Amino acid sequence: MTVKRRLQLAYVLMLCFTIGIGSLAIWSVQRWEGTTQALNHVHLQSLRVERLRGDIHRQAKELSDWMTGGDADAPEEFRHLETVVEEGLTSLMVHARQERERRSIQDVAATYRKLRTLAKTIFKPWPDSGRENDTDWMEHEVETQLFPELEQHIEALRSYYQSDTTRSLASTVAVGRWTRITAVAITGLSLLQVGFLFWGIQRWFVKPLAQIQELTNVISLGRFHQRIALNRRDEMGQLAGAIEAMAEKLHQSQTRLIQSERLMALGELTSYIAHNMRNPLASIRAAAQVGVSETPEKREIWQDIMSTVDRLEGWIRNLLVYLKPVRLALEMHDPNRLIHEVLRLLQHQMHVHEIAPVLKLKPVPSVEMDVSWMEQALVTVVTNAIDASPPSARLYLASEATDQGVRMSIQDEGEGVAPGLHDKLFTPYFTTKPNGVGLGLAMAKKVLVAHGGTIELHSEPGVGTTVMIHLPRRVVVDGNNFNY
Repeated sequence: MTVKRRLQLAYVLMLCFTIGIGSLAIWSVQRWEGTTQALNHVHLQSLRVERLRGDIHRQAKELSDWMTGGDADAPEEFRHLETVVEEGLTSLMVHARQERERRSIQDVAATYRKLRTLAKTIFKPWPDSGRENDTDWMEHEVETQLFPELEQHIEALRSYYQSDTTRSLASTVAVGRWTRITAVAITGLSLLQVGFLFWGIQRWFVKPLAQIQELTNVISLGRFHQRIALNRRDEMGQLAGAIEAMAEKLHQSQTRLIQSERLMALGELTSYIAHNMRNPLASIRAAAQVGVSETPEKREIWQDIMSTVDRLEGWIRNLLVYLKPVRLALEMHDPNRLIHEVLRLLQHQMHVHEIAPVLKLKPVPSVEMDVSWMEQALVTVVTNAIDASPPSARLYLASEATDQGVRMSIQDEGEGVAPGLHDKLFTPYFTTKPNGVGLGLAMAKKVLVAHGGTIELHSEPGVGTTVMIHLPRRVVVDGNNFNY
């Protein structure tokens, strides 16, 4: 079983444990919140009942003051308290949750409305002759029937809230017990997960990584053929195999580096040979020029000699340029501006070939480049496109921004290139031109690679050729110069 599969299984198990723990914790919290809300509700309703009871008793006092002493302010105070009591009954009914609770509140409200109706009768003006008898009757009605009935209904409501409080407290105690059990379960499961994770890390990572570290230490000493017997088919075994493959590639890279140093020495030797060849070539060309003037009958032979010397001189010069390292003087520059500068340089050449440039330049950000080197590379690509285009053709130049930087394209309307020659066009000394050297596109590719970019060619015979140039926003360099 691979490490990935083991980790997936471990993750699933830990996820199940975590979901179980979380569900248990959420259930406990919800139960705790429910009991707390129930207690809070009962407490608030109890307070409302007590306030209601007090207001009703105050109304009873106002009735008593009116009937015994004829308090002139009693009716007004009673009506004010009547509004307060009605609001209290409404608040109780709005916050009621159970049907039994609502019925008890309705009983209180019904009895209170009887009291309110009787109070209206009491507060009416009465003749002095019948006031005493009527007052006695009303007082008897209030004290022996309505108030005892109100007290009974209010007491029933208080008893309901008291029993509800008892139930909520019992539920709170049970929830607290479950919360403690949940905390113990969470702690135990967490310790189990940590132990399993520690065991898995030791077995699946620490031990094989120690063996792999030993292998890398041996490779760092230059023993690239060292191998370890990890005997694993999981990712660690694949990592060990990748390191062994890397060691083999390092060995190959070391070999290529030695070869590169030899080629560098060859470049220095080439420069020395070129320097020593140019003097004899100059002498040969000077002698041929003298021969043209002294022996006109052999003029064609002398001119062939001069042409051959000039071609050889061009090859030597191009070879030295190609072998020269690309040292970048980087600065931020607009690619669209670079395209306009190249077109300005090649304006006469396009006019001679009757080539019409078509620009499709989109807004692009400035990128880091060596303007001189990039201008040479772009001039080479555009010149090849001009040479490949028939008279009165169009040359399309486009640019657009990408996630990594900028993409430029140069498209001609020439005959195109055979598919088998695409890669060869960037090889030094390969050319399809009769008098070409074969270093232009190779040098352009060298410049693009030095900038961290790419150059690609897409072509079909009879359709034309499109060269795609990709430039990054920033060139990854050490210091200010980059040698390639």
